[in-house]
Order: sequence, then C-alpha cells, then structure tokens
Amino acid sequence: MKLLFVQIARNRRNTWIALAVYICILIAVTLVIGMSSPQLGKWIAIGSIIYFVWGFIRMGWLSYRGLAGYELTTENAPEIIELVEGLCLAAGIPQPKVLFDPDPLPNAYALGWDPKHASITLTKGLLEIMDKRELEGVIAHELAHIRNYDTRLTITTNLILNLIVGISLGGLLIGAGMVVNKSRGLIALVFRVLGLGLVILFGLITLVAIPLGKIFYFMISRQREYLADAGSAELTRNPDGLISALSKLKDPALAMPPSHNMVLNAAYINGPKMNSLLELFSDHPTLDKRILKLQEAFGVNNGKQ
Repeated sequence: MKLLFVQIARNRRNTWIALAVYICILIAVTLVIGMSSPQLGKWIAIGSIIYFVWGFIRMGWLSYRGLAGYELTTENAPEIIELVEGLCLAAGIPQPKVLFDPDPLPNAYALGWDPKHASITLTKGLLEIMDKRELEGVIAHELAHIRNYDTRLTITTNLILNLIVGISLGGLLIGAGMVVNKSRGLIALVFRVLGLGLVILFGLITLVAIPLGKIFYFMISRQREYLADAGSAELTRNPDGLISALSKLKDPALAMPPSHNMVLNAAYINGPKMNSLLELFSDHPTLDKRILKLQEAFGVNNGKQ
C-alpha cells in the first residue's frame, strides 16, 4: 500500500510539472506575438478569453449531460447503482449520474466539471464482458477521475493546445496574405516585409510550440490514467479487479476507434490502440504498462497476490 501512495504522489507531481511547462509555452507564444505586434496581441488576447469562456461552458454542459444512451437507476440497474454508491462513499464524493451507452465495444468514461456535476458512462460491451469484481474496478477508476477533477484539467489543456494551433495558423495566413499582396510602392514593400516576418514567426511556433504542446498534453493525460488506476485500487482496496478488467481489454478487437474529440479520447478507460513507437503522442499508457504499475505497487502477479 505504501508503494501505491508513492506512485500517486509521483503521478501528481509529474502532472503539475507538465502543466507548468504547457502554460509557459502559451505565455511565451503570447509574449512573442505581443512584442512583434501589440495590436495583434491585443486582439489575440480578447479572442482567447472569448474562446476559453465558450469552451468551458460547452464542455461543462457536455460533461454533465453525457454523450449517449440513458440513465441507469435503482429501478433498471440496482447492482450497478449499489456499486457506485459504495465507491462514492469511499471516495467522499457525491454520486454522479450513471449512463448507459449502447456501444458494443467495451469502454467507460467519466465527464464532469466537478464532483457535483459529473457523470460516468458504461457501454453495453463493457457490461457484457466484465464480472462484478472487474466492473467495480472500472467504476472506481472513473470515480477517481471525477475526484481528481481530470475532465476540468483535460478541457483546460485541450483549450490551450487548440489556442496555440489557432493562433499559429491564423498568423501564418495573415502573414502569407501580406507577402502575396500585389500592391506597389513603399507601403506595400513594408507590408511584405512585415508579412514575411509573421510567416517566419508563426512558422517557428508551428514547428516548435505545437509539437511540444501536444507532447505535454499527452503526457498529462497519461499521468492522469496512472493516477486513476492507483485511485481505483485505493477505493476498492484490491487491484485485482482492475488488473483483470484491463487484461480483458488488451484484445485488439475490443479497442475503441480514435475520436476526433481529444477530450473524449482522453476520457476513455480503453483508449485507441497505438504503435509503441508513437506512444509519446498517445493519451493513454499501454494496458501492459498500466497493469505492471498496479502489480508493482501491490506486489501482485497476474492479478494474484
């Protein structure tokens, strides 16, 4: 158990280090733009505020409403609700909505701006292949995400990344438009030089800041998965259920296809499978690594203590 809490502390520290670097990238991009063009910097700042407000409202609404299916209750799923109630008591959080998704692929995800406005979704495929012990481990994993405010963190980092991408592409288009301006004269020449400067500036941001931003976004997401796995073991006082569930999900035929929504990809317990060489750009650690972390923390071998 001591190793578990060491692992939790390490994952939290790694998350905040990555988030700090992530924010520094955004600040650096904003400062460079502000120094090169104060007027452009002002409009970017205004647009960024509007974008963040819109993004938080939209994702907050989506987090509470869920994405598909219907709500599970004590009337239509008493055993599942009983599991959720017991785990919520252990976690010290309000009971979230529990939703059913008719997707035949086994998966689960938690969405929630905070523990008071949250939901967990279980797919039909998951309920069909998991026994009670495994389902408890999966549900505890999702509740750990809610307790740790992971959706809020994921939304924030995703908005920052989208903002960096949008600023870079917009700057490239503006600069390119100024360069190809067909006007003649001294003023036109000045515009072309300024446009070339914008192309170089935003080209560097595109080549350096965006890849770095994505790397740190995925690093944060992977750390939160490890943290939720450890949280599941903490809540259930037994890692065997989650280890067994993750072992079942290793079947490539059960993998979820990638979604265009990065927040949703990060929320899945069984993320899209990726080549190990591309793991740096994956929002989930491999299932083998997640299982190994749990086994090391509890001295478990293949789900047996």
